[in-house]
Amino acid sequence: MIRLLTLPLDGPLDMVRARQRARQIARLLRFDPYDQIGVAAAAFTIASQAVHNQTSAELRIDIDDAVLHLYAEPTSGSPPPKRAPAMSRKNTSQSARQAFRFERRLPDAACESPVEDLVWMIEQLDRELPLDWIDEMELQNHETLQLLHVLHTVQEQLRDYLEKKPNVA
Repeated sequence: MIRLLTLPLDGPLDMVRARQRARQIARLLRFDPYDQIGVAAAAFTIASQAVHNQTSAELRIDIDDAVLHLYAEPTSGSPPPKRAPAMSRKNTSQSARQAFRFERRLPDAACESPVEDLVWMIEQLDRELPLDWIDEMELQNHETLQLLHVLHTVQEQLRDYLEKKPNVA
């Protein structure tokens, strides 16, 4: 296992930082643009859950057996997660989300740099590209618009296909 990133998760800005770093790592690993969006969204979701459920946790991004892993790990000495009332519908969905992990097989074109170089590049991100949450939110908005455009295009193609398809009775 290769640890690419350990990021403390203490509040909302750390959730945005987790999203930004995960997206940058996905880009370095040469994931396609849509998978980069997915990796970023997963990191934000994991970080958000950790911030809301733990008093102290870290986002961890690892590579193991050509698979990228994102997950939150409670830091030592942190109290157990806060729990909602037992019969709460929110509790059920919250419990399911607590176990959220993200795994994605590395692309065939994954970064061919030695692991040490990749880890060094990731370490430089904080120094060279500090968090700018406005830029990150603008990027997220742009990604959402891209995905909506693709969705609408595919919906139109499906509608055209279904209208042209002969009825088979």
